[in-house]
Amino acid sequence: MACIPQHVRVCIIGAGVAGLSAAQKLIQAGVKDIVVLEAQDRIGGRVHTIEHGDHVLEFGAHWIHGEEGNVVYEWASQNNLVDDEPTLKQTGIGETVFVRENGEVVPPEMIEAFEMAFANLEEQGEKDFPSYPNSVGQYYKEQFKSLNQWGGIGEELLNWRGNFQNCIDGTDSWYDCSAKGHTCYKECPGNIVVNWKNGYRALLNHLKEPLPKSCLHLNSAVKTIDWHGSLATSTSCNLTLWSGQVIRADHVVFTPSLAVLKAVAEEMFNPPLPMEKSRAIEGLGIGVVDKIFIQFPQQWWETGCDGFSFLYDQETPETITKENWEYGILGFYEVFRQPNMLCGWITGPAARMMEQVHEEEVIKRCVSFLRKRLASKFQIPDALWGTRSTWGQNPWVKGSYSFRSIKSEAMNVWAADLASPLMNAKDVPVVCFAGEATHDYFYSTVHGAVETGRREAERLIQYFSRSQGIQEPVLSAATSSQRKDISSTVQNSVTENSSQSGEIDRAVKADPSSRL
Repeated sequence: MACIPQHVRVCIIGAGVAGLSAAQKLIQAGVKDIVVLEAQDRIGGRVHTIEHGDHVLEFGAHWIHGEEGNVVYEWASQNNLVDDEPTLKQTGIGETVFVRENGEVVPPEMIEAFEMAFANLEEQGEKDFPSYPNSVGQYYKEQFKSLNQWGGIGEELLNWRGNFQNCIDGTDSWYDCSAKGHTCYKECPGNIVVNWKNGYRALLNHLKEPLPKSCLHLNSAVKTIDWHGSLATSTSCNLTLWSGQVIRADHVVFTPSLAVLKAVAEEMFNPPLPMEKSRAIEGLGIGVVDKIFIQFPQQWWETGCDGFSFLYDQETPETITKENWEYGILGFYEVFRQPNMLCGWITGPAARMMEQVHEEEVIKRCVSFLRKRLASKFQIPDALWGTRSTWGQNPWVKGSYSFRSIKSEAMNVWAADLASPLMNAKDVPVVCFAGEATHDYFYSTVHGAVETGRREAERLIQYFSRSQGIQEPVLSAATSSQRKDISSTVQNSVTENSSQSGEIDRAVKADPSSRL
């Protein structure tokens, strides 16, 4: 591996999608003096494709979400990398069987009636959310009371919907998600669960292709960033790695997750970050969404069944522990191009507890869980193989994807606050911030991460051009240049930006994955 230089023009922290997108754009614009520092032993961040059998598994981001206006879909489709087979596998929507805690199967006609009622409720929610002062969960809980014609089963189905929404939004609870903030998210028209032919790794390979091998450094975690403050005239900052090496960079592009910022910002940045930035880090939300993959020696469920969704007698246990995390399993569903395999979705505190249990035990307990719930219908064999994601415990990620929380709204902090660069006294962008959480309306998505990486690269390119650096013409990129007032954002989004969950039901194309 090449040595990390002691002085560089641009240092990009993080080789996830945002970091690689920034590096690609800078290099294509002629900025050669850059390094990309990645703490892990692989690139990709929250995109992690692994080979398995005749296809792949996605530990993190899975689908391309939408087609029109999606930079990832545009590139993938042009390069014939999109799988044309329409499928709802692994989404939790489709021909799934709903099973109660006592093993009773909910009649399909009851599920259909509930889904129709809830779809209408979501449509009404799109109109009400801009002026609704509380959470997404509280809205649905209140409104569903007058619609519930199914009694206890109706409550169980609503609670499942809440867990499903947690998978979509990346929330620990749908009571954490601001109804007003929810309307800020913008859905790209078209199929919102587009599969890759051979995984998201194709995008990573594309983004890193123009990078010289000498500029990418794995296992190179940054400990501190001394940016000298907004009153300084210095046009560089000093980065200290955990290895002890010190690097001087004229500019930094910081791309790690919001969860990492929450954990390390106070110790990492010297002097401390401006109040507006610190408040944004505190107020914006991010949760944990995990997957559990289990492969069986043969398919024991019926052909045409996409999987099983599990209902519970109560909304949540008083305490989630390492002994009862199964209570948080949303369901187990077939996996795209992986015969005899099911994928379980689990979020929030239950996911964090699951991560603390040894992987072999996790797989065994999931098989036991399936046997208990489905004993009256199926003989379930032992697992042939299994694995799971651990996004919460990963010290360099610490979460899955961001959302607009009740706290975000109360503190009046938004993506633009997180995205604003640290400027010095000479109005030089010393530290720039990219990543899905910094996007105004594509937050939580891979295409949002790509756009933010390009946005910050262009910010530097424009600066270099003004200061007699690069002379090449600069292409425009999507950017959130101004902080948005919540009221105007919400009003604009009533007609333009659809609530994601409502769009899912109307299009019958849903996705309980990390939007990333």
